[in-house]
Amino acid sequence: MNILFIGIKQNKNTGGFICDKMNKDLVANISSYSSCYQIEFNSSKFSRALNGLIGNYYSINDEIVEITNIINKNKIKYVFISTSLLGWLAKKLKETFSEIKIITFYHNVEAKYSFERLRLEPFKIYNYILFVNSFFAEKLAVKNSHYNITMNERDKLNIRKIYKREIDLILPFCINDEWDKSIKKITNEIKILFVGSSFFANLEGIEWFCIQVLPYVKCKLTIVGNGFEREKNNKKLLNAEIIGKVDDLSIYYNESDLVIAPIFSGSGMKTKIAEALMHSRPVIGSKEAFTGYLDSVNNQDSPLIECNTKEEFIFEINKLICDFSKIKILWQNSRKLYEEKYSNTANESKIREFLLKKF
Repeated sequence: MNILFIGIKQNKNTGGFICDKMNKDLVANISSYSSCYQIEFNSSKFSRALNGLIGNYYSINDEIVEITNIINKNKIKYVFISTSLLGWLAKKLKETFSEIKIITFYHNVEAKYSFERLRLEPFKIYNYILFVNSFFAEKLAVKNSHYNITMNERDKLNIRKIYKREIDLILPFCINDEWDKSIKKITNEIKILFVGSSFFANLEGIEWFCIQVLPYVKCKLTIVGNGFEREKNNKKLLNAEIIGKVDDLSIYYNESDLVIAPIFSGSGMKTKIAEALMHSRPVIGSKEAFTGYLDSVNNQDSPLIECNTKEEFIFEINKLICDFSKIKILWQNSRKLYEEKYSNTANESKIREFLLKKF
């Protein structure tokens, strides 16, 4: 089967970049011929706001012509669109090519995600525009895609509720194995790590953690992720070591004992949870952070430990600080859980079976 993968150019090490890489690898592995087209949008906010009212979220036009040429030249039969914000593209391709099948992958439910941003940052006028535009774009994706794929049950239910459409496949987030097996030097200092870009939900969560939890646990917190280098003067984060953007996350995972994920807003499935497991690090996180992973949470010696209040975070972190042998057990269990459920091989057979059955 000849498949064209279409995504948006993302910053390296972001959740979107990692998720697109997962999808690209899956498409390449299951197809006889695959091609990749990444859209690099340079349009102004005004242009995007205006075009977004008709569902053209990224204000793409020339790109559609290029994609059409690729489809004709390579006899593409299936198009895998790796974001529901490209609903305008799905619409145009469906109008132009009656014979191709369009598959759209939902990183999250964009309408719900943009509503959460609006709720947390109501003073930013552009957030109102993003909410409206993401809804229109996603509505076109739902309508014009032959098959729709989400990463978890919650997104499936939200698509049904908002757009009255059933999802065809749930494909949990998986990640390539890039684990650096070098052993962490054991010191007396317990280190915890937060990984994520400085978008609204991450910033909300880590600020809360630094104020409500960090003063009551005896460990060092390091914050790594795109955009956090701009938060070094953030008074709510003064007790943490802020690194910001890095090229290689593995060294920070290796130097840490635990990963935290105090996330209380958002949508989709958090890619950094699977990434931490791949690096053999357990995660203490909220129910929101573990969406899509819930069947693996709080089992006996599970490396995913759910906490939703400051008291729970303080208790679980301090309990592990006092029992380093338990931390080492959780390191082993993290890798085991990753290999069983969140490695790329786990998803490859699932999507191959789906495509063969449908096509």
